[in-house]
Amino acid sequence: MIDTKKLPGVLGELLAAQKNFDSGAFVKTFAENASVHDEGGDYHGSAAIKLWNEETNKKYQTRMEPIAFNDSKGESVLTIRMSGTFPGSPVEAKFHFVISDGKIISLRID
Repeated sequence: MIDTKKLPGVLGELLAAQKNFDSGAFVKTFAENASVHDEGGDYHGSAAIKLWNEETNKKYQTRMEPIAFNDSKGESVLTIRMSGTFPGSPVEAKFHFVISDGKIISLRID
């Protein structure tokens, strides 16, 4: 596991919000017009991202443990070990972030 204090502040905030299943705090880490791509779905804007997080939390109770971080060429990649009530738990996934002005403007999970 990596020290979340060594991550960009907004990513530490996102992980803390997820740890508490706090969709309101989670969505505040995103720019208002941000986008998320996860499991073939695309979510645009604060309302859609908040709803996606609420539904995911309810369905899977996802816990995230950051295990690696790489920041290069305008994209930050955070490798996360996710566990929860989904088949195959735990799994590792790469979270590809684009961050601007302290907010997430794009997140792609694969």
